[in-house]
Amino acid sequence: MYNQTFRHHGNKTFNKEWVAHIHNGGFGTKPLGGLWASPITEDGKSAWWHWCKEEEYQVKRLKQHFDFRLRNGSKIKTLITKEDLDDCPKTDTPQYSINDKAVYLDFEELVKQEFDAIYHESGCLYWELYGWDCDCLLVLNPDVIEVV
Repeated sequence: MYNQTFRHHGNKTFNKEWVAHIHNGGFGTKPLGGLWASPITEDGKSAWWHWCKEEEYQVKRLKQHFDFRLRNGSKIKTLITKEDLDDCPKTDTPQYSINDKAVYLDFEELVKQEFDAIYHESGCLYWELYGWDCDCLLVLNPDVIEVV
Protein backbone atom coordinates (compact mmCIF):
# COMPACT_ATOMS: atom_id res chain seq x y z
CA MET A 1 0.00 0.00 0.00
CA TYR A 2 2.98 2.30 0.47
CA ASN A 3 3.61 2.43 -3.28
CA GLN A 4 -0.07 3.12 -4.00
CA THR A 5 -0.84 6.68 -5.04
CA PHE A 6 -4.00 8.22 -3.61
CA ARG A 7 -5.90 11.29 -4.74
CA HIS A 8 -7.75 13.81 -2.59
CA HIS A 9 -10.34 15.83 -4.50
CA GLY A 10 -11.53 19.31 -3.64
CA ASN A 11 -8.19 21.02 -2.98
CA LYS A 12 -5.05 21.58 -5.02
CA THR A 13 -2.65 21.52 -2.07
CA PHE A 14 -2.36 19.67 1.23
CA ASN A 15 -2.84 21.37 4.60
CA LYS A 16 -1.98 19.39 7.75
CA GLU A 17 -4.70 21.17 9.73
CA TRP A 18 -7.39 19.25 7.80
CA VAL A 19 -6.28 16.04 9.45
CA ALA A 20 -5.20 17.31 12.84
CA HIS A 21 -8.34 16.74 14.91
CA ILE A 22 -10.34 13.52 14.55
CA HIS A 23 -13.60 13.28 16.50
CA ASN A 24 -16.50 10.87 16.62
CA GLY A 25 -19.93 12.16 15.69
CA GLY A 26 -19.42 13.16 12.10
CA PHE A 27 -21.82 12.36 9.28
CA GLY A 28 -23.24 8.87 9.79
CA THR A 29 -20.44 6.32 9.81
CA LYS A 30 -17.74 8.96 9.25
CA PRO A 31 -15.76 11.06 11.72
CA LEU A 32 -15.29 14.80 11.95
CA GLY A 33 -11.85 15.54 10.57
CA GLY A 34 -9.43 13.39 8.66
CA LEU A 35 -8.44 13.48 5.02
CA TRP A 36 -10.41 11.39 2.54
CA ALA A 37 -8.79 10.06 -0.60
CA SER A 38 -9.11 7.18 -3.01
CA PRO A 39 -6.62 5.14 -5.01
CA ILE A 40 -5.75 6.20 -8.52
CA THR A 41 -7.16 3.75 -11.03
CA GLU A 42 -5.54 2.32 -14.16
CA ASP A 43 -6.97 5.13 -16.30
CA GLY A 44 -5.26 7.82 -14.19
CA LYS A 45 -8.50 8.87 -12.48
CA SER A 46 -9.52 7.90 -8.96
CA ALA A 47 -12.15 5.60 -7.51
CA TRP A 48 -13.90 8.71 -6.13
CA TRP A 49 -13.83 10.36 -9.57
CA HIS A 50 -15.55 7.34 -11.10
CA TRP A 51 -18.18 7.20 -8.36
CA CYS A 52 -18.95 10.93 -8.63
CA LYS A 53 -19.25 10.78 -12.42
CA GLU A 54 -21.58 7.79 -12.25
CA GLU A 55 -23.74 9.37 -9.52
CA GLU A 56 -23.45 12.93 -10.93
CA TYR A 57 -22.27 14.08 -7.50
CA GLN A 58 -20.12 17.20 -6.99
CA VAL A 59 -18.50 16.74 -10.38
CA LYS A 60 -17.15 20.33 -10.45
CA ARG A 61 -15.08 19.65 -7.33
CA LEU A 62 -13.19 16.87 -9.15
CA LYS A 63 -11.05 19.38 -11.05
CA GLN A 64 -9.04 20.35 -7.97
CA HIS A 65 -6.97 17.59 -6.43
CA PHE A 66 -3.57 16.53 -5.19
CA ASP A 67 -1.88 13.13 -5.10
CA PHE A 68 0.05 11.52 -2.27
CA ARG A 69 1.47 8.29 -0.90
CA LEU A 70 1.72 7.00 2.63
CA ARG A 71 5.12 6.92 4.26
CA ASN A 72 6.69 3.49 4.72
CA GLY A 73 5.83 2.06 8.09
CA SER A 74 2.44 3.77 8.36
CA LYS A 75 0.01 1.84 10.55
CA ILE A 76 -3.06 1.15 8.40
CA LYS A 77 -6.33 -0.43 9.51
CA THR A 78 -7.81 -2.33 6.56
CA LEU A 79 -11.56 -2.87 6.46
CA ILE A 80 -12.58 -5.53 3.97
CA THR A 81 -14.35 -8.25 5.93
CA LYS A 82 -16.84 -8.42 8.78
CA GLU A 83 -14.01 -9.78 10.92
CA ASP A 84 -12.01 -6.61 10.22
CA LEU A 85 -14.90 -4.56 11.60
CA ASP A 86 -15.35 -6.86 14.58
CA ASP A 87 -11.73 -6.10 15.50
CA CYS A 88 -12.33 -2.32 15.63
CA PRO A 89 -13.37 -0.18 18.59
CA LYS A 90 -16.90 1.18 18.26
CA THR A 91 -18.91 4.00 19.77
CA ASP A 92 -21.87 3.11 21.93
CA THR A 93 -24.00 6.08 21.01
CA PRO A 94 -23.90 7.31 17.43
CA GLN A 95 -25.22 10.80 16.79
CA TYR A 96 -28.01 9.25 14.72
CA SER A 97 -28.64 5.86 13.16
CA ILE A 98 -28.11 5.27 9.44
CA ASN A 99 -29.54 1.73 9.25
CA ASP A 100 -29.83 -1.39 11.39
CA LYS A 101 -26.50 -2.84 10.15
CA ALA A 102 -24.40 0.33 10.38
CA VAL A 103 -21.23 0.17 12.47
CA TYR A 104 -20.03 3.33 14.18
CA LEU A 105 -16.29 3.17 14.64
CA ASP A 106 -14.60 4.90 17.53
CA PHE A 107 -12.20 7.01 15.49
CA GLU A 108 -10.83 8.74 18.58
CA GLU A 109 -9.80 5.34 19.97
CA LEU A 110 -8.24 4.33 16.63
CA VAL A 111 -6.11 7.49 16.83
CA LYS A 112 -5.12 6.58 20.42
CA GLN A 113 -4.12 3.14 19.11
CA GLU A 114 -1.82 5.06 16.72
CA PHE A 115 -3.47 4.06 13.47
CA ASP A 116 -2.35 6.45 10.74
CA ALA A 117 -5.07 5.62 8.21
CA ILE A 118 -8.05 3.39 7.48
CA TYR A 119 -8.39 1.72 4.08
CA HIS A 120 -11.72 0.36 2.82
CA GLU A 121 -12.50 -1.53 -0.39
CA SER A 122 -15.90 -0.82 -1.90
CA GLY A 123 -18.33 -3.63 -2.41
CA CYS A 124 -17.47 -4.86 1.05
CA LEU A 125 -19.38 -3.92 4.16
CA TYR A 126 -21.79 -1.72 2.19
CA TRP A 127 -24.45 -1.45 4.90
CA GLU A 128 -22.03 -1.54 7.83
CA LEU A 129 -19.98 1.38 6.47
CA TYR A 130 -22.81 3.11 4.65
CA GLY A 131 -21.43 6.22 2.98
CA TRP A 132 -17.95 4.82 2.30
CA ASP A 133 -18.99 4.62 -1.35
CA CYS A 134 -15.83 3.61 -3.17
CA ASP A 135 -12.34 2.29 -2.49
CA CYS A 136 -11.12 4.92 -0.05
CA LEU A 137 -8.51 5.92 2.46
CA LEU A 138 -9.19 7.99 5.56
CA VAL A 139 -5.97 9.53 6.84
CA LEU A 140 -5.96 10.06 10.60
CA ASN A 141 -2.35 11.25 10.95
CA PRO A 142 -1.10 14.06 8.65
CA ASP A 143 2.54 13.12 9.22
CA VAL A 144 2.25 10.00 7.04
CA ILE A 145 1.37 11.92 3.88
CA GLU A 146 4.03 12.36 1.18
CA VAL A 147 2.67 14.61 -1.56
CA VAL A 148 3.76 13.49 -5.04
